[in-house]
Amino acid sequence: MVRRIVVCADVWRATSLTGVLALIMTADATLGFAQCTFNAWDAKNQGNSALIASAGRLLVQGCDFQADLPQIELGAGVSKAVILGNMIKGSTRITNASPGKVMIGYNADDS
Repeated sequence: MVRRIVVCADVWRATSLTGVLALIMTADATLGFAQCTFNAWDAKNQGNSALIASAGRLLVQGCDFQADLPQIELGAGVSKAVILGNMIKGSTRITNASPGKVMIGYNADDS
């Protein structure tokens, strides 16, 4: 069964890898973020991304990443992702290990 979820505990696991909430997608579902603001992640400077997807499908559109840190990490289990039209402080740092269809574009960074 394909699910489309905004935020659900069985899809995202909250963790304090950095002392600040990080979101890790672990289920085969579609999760979207639209016009969200992300700030203050990776408080211990360990290089963690704000969003880490290890499975499923991810949509990130029109969001504001306000820290000069890695933004998104797509793992090998991600089948599709669209990361489009986001504001990014510093340079764009999106790690893509997905073998699936991934579209990244029209993101405004400081480079």
